[in-house]
Amino acid sequence: MVTFTKRNRESGIGNRESGTQTPECRQNPEFRHYLSLKNRKGTTVVPIQHAQTGALAPEVRTSAAKQAAEKRSDDVIPSAARNLLFSSRIENKSRSFSPAESAGLQDDIHRHFSAACKGALSVTDYGTAQAVPFQHSDSRVATKKIQTETLPECRILNPESRASLMRGPQPTTQKAFVVATLSALLAICILYPLASRAQYSEKDDAPRPQLTAEDFSAEKERTDPVAIRSITLDAELVPNSHQLKARAKIQFQALRDTGNAQFELNDNLFPTKISAEDGRQLTAQRTPGRLAVQVGLGKTLPKGQSSNIIFEYAGNLADAEHSPVEGVQLAYIGDEGSYLLYPGRWFPVTGYSLDRYTGELHITVPNGLTVVSGGTAQAPTSVGGKTTFNFRFDKPGFPGSIAVVSQQPHVVNAEGLTMKVYFSPAHQDMAQAYGEGAARMVTFYSDKFGPPAVANLSIVEIDDRSLGGYAGPEVVFLARRAVSNPPNIQLMAQEVAQQWWRGLVSPSTNADLWIDHGLATFSAALYMESERGEGALVDRVHQLSIDALTHDNIPVRAAGRLPDFSPQFHSVMYSKAAVVLHMLRWVIGDDAFFRTVKTFADQFAFKSASTEEFEKLAEQSSSAKLGPFFIQWMESTGASDFKAEYVVYRVNDGYRVAGKIHQDMDTFSMPVEVKVETDGEPVIERVQVTGRDSEFSVSTKGRPKKVEIDPNNRVLKYNDAIRVQVAVARGEQQVQARDYQGALEDYQKALDVNRMSSLAHYRVGEAFFQLRNYQSAANAFREALNGDLVPKWTEVWSHINLGKIFDVTGQRDRAVNEYQQALRTKDDTQGALQQANQYLQKPYERVSREIEAAEAEPDPANAPPSVSTDQPTNAPADKPQPEQPGPEDRPRLRRH
Repeated sequence: MVTFTKRNRESGIGNRESGTQTPECRQNPEFRHYLSLKNRKGTTVVPIQHAQTGALAPEVRTSAAKQAAEKRSDDVIPSAARNLLFSSRIENKSRSFSPAESAGLQDDIHRHFSAACKGALSVTDYGTAQAVPFQHSDSRVATKKIQTETLPECRILNPESRASLMRGPQPTTQKAFVVATLSALLAICILYPLASRAQYSEKDDAPRPQLTAEDFSAEKERTDPVAIRSITLDAELVPNSHQLKARAKIQFQALRDTGNAQFELNDNLFPTKISAEDGRQLTAQRTPGRLAVQVGLGKTLPKGQSSNIIFEYAGNLADAEHSPVEGVQLAYIGDEGSYLLYPGRWFPVTGYSLDRYTGELHITVPNGLTVVSGGTAQAPTSVGGKTTFNFRFDKPGFPGSIAVVSQQPHVVNAEGLTMKVYFSPAHQDMAQAYGEGAARMVTFYSDKFGPPAVANLSIVEIDDRSLGGYAGPEVVFLARRAVSNPPNIQLMAQEVAQQWWRGLVSPSTNADLWIDHGLATFSAALYMESERGEGALVDRVHQLSIDALTHDNIPVRAAGRLPDFSPQFHSVMYSKAAVVLHMLRWVIGDDAFFRTVKTFADQFAFKSASTEEFEKLAEQSSSAKLGPFFIQWMESTGASDFKAEYVVYRVNDGYRVAGKIHQDMDTFSMPVEVKVETDGEPVIERVQVTGRDSEFSVSTKGRPKKVEIDPNNRVLKYNDAIRVQVAVARGEQQVQARDYQGALEDYQKALDVNRMSSLAHYRVGEAFFQLRNYQSAANAFREALNGDLVPKWTEVWSHINLGKIFDVTGQRDRAVNEYQQALRTKDDTQGALQQANQYLQKPYERVSREIEAAEAEPDPANAPPSVSTDQPTNAPADKPQPEQPGPEDRPRLRRH
């Protein structure tokens, strides 16, 4: 097999990125054409033709090619090239060769290698194309490959092209054609990167379309053999050794005829004894590194029948190692405080986040410690320096999220409710505000959705190695970094809402998980609207839309297969689901929407519910058929990009604007607002948009000046501004994952859309700063200052970061100048002015890479919604910061 690569990063006539000649070209200036030959022994770059004399290089006058060289003439060349088929691999759609193109572009190949080639010749340019000889040039016998294969991928583009190949270029024009073609390719290599790519581009490859097939129906199938219906848990916590010893009596029901029961258990915990209710010891099997523990029942349990087992286990819960969510501590026991969250699987679980169960908790801790949990508390008992706290859960739910604290609660009475706040001494001054805020949220949600299971809540502060926030039955857990002054309303509203959408109603299958996450996220947005007005809701929905579009190739109902708390899971299950609910509210109206959710909470209280059941209630409340809406937004992917073309007519009573709305989703069907700006009041009308093109007509009194589609952002959509923000958001996620190269590629996509985007340039600067490439970082921050300055804070923080760069490189005078320019902006976004003053007094000093990496983590107290809710981060907060409007209005990385 001989492979010719027309353009190759390692060889060829020019370098793809810079347009410069390769070393081989520079070393052999007398030769003007080169081939890169690949065979089993490696790759060789050889010259073809002398630049002055036209003589062939010695390297090509060998073996079969030598024959073509000796007989070289214009009428021989076409005959050597005529017996080639050109095929394109189906999965690569970047480009395929036509025979006519190839007759010119690959002339040298045909001339020197096809004449007597008995094997396959592979030609690569732009994409992946193959040239396969199907007939020997001398014997006219078909090759074995053509005899045995039909070559289904073969593309002869048209008869004329094939005829052109068979004829070959005419003798009088062939040489000029080859020279012109090679010159054009060289010009493209040189000019294309400069003309179409921004300065941070690392590579020039066009993105290849990728197809994904998501069958969400698989998420509706339960594969677990059994489901827990009740659990009685006796557990002892030993804080000084991080140890847990527990005994769980589990009542479960068979979901099919089975001889096995499968449970999930934290990998740090190990079964010590498992026995049946009659005392028989049962066997168990566990695969290292997996949560699953499979227990042999010793008999077949018929579908629908219940049974009991006793599950005894023990282990240490000291860190995030082997956590169900990588790098996130979901269960911890220690002297400074303990917390055991349901996602930590610190007790046997089936149907995680789906199976509701009743239970009793009997938690034993050393004297002086208090166990915080939901449920009905019974009197604790003390024996031998230990105290046992008892809780009962009579209604099926997800009991098992507890905290162990040493401090007494700050009791807050507000809105007729009692809130117990367990904050550390450093945050005691915030306990009253958080308690009062939680009470207002419970009152608001009760009015919208009906009463919760229990209105009085406990709010517990846990360490920063866990989630930013998590809601268990009647308990809200907040990481230390998430406790801010003033309170982080967005985060708290999300967690309090989970008392309805998880605690009261939960999903039936993995295809319905949005009922837990999406409804709670949108409920928090509704609370923001009630507190701060409609503008706050608009801003919040915009943030959610950007996050939703960062991973827009997965349907909401198929996202259950994604890893818990991952950026992809959060993007689809939290953000997109919330945006879909926002759209549904607009489509059916407020009355029907709130009637739907209130009936939903009442009808399925303490039960599991499905998407189909929610859709049915929405249809009943609105008297509308909503099947297409749910298919489009819950079961499909993508978003539209609306364009309008229109004509203005002068009529008797004013003007009429008639036109068409174009968008690129063939199955789209939904009302869309059309806004006509006039000399007087603007006119807004709903237009039913169906398919790619829909007509509209709007009458106005004043002279029309501008037409805007979806001016109030009612529909999840794309436009250039949104594409920039989505690309930047993806890059920010890559930075969090320490994938700086991936982040730079995403930021580059934003710059491809808007070369003047200050936000994209600023993020590029941050990435290079973390990599300690200070020159590239300074260039990027300069570009941010010379850009559109959207958002405004990019100006002040670009000056501050430039000052830090000059301090690090020993240019104190220039650093002081940058800090002074930062002060002149009078923009104090996220404490910018304080930072500038601090570095004016004392130069910025570079710290170790480990500390610098920790400082780069976002502060969830101020972070955008994709980080603040049930989202793992590891950054400590050195001081509380005021809550900021959103990711496009303030820097994401923390400043020190």
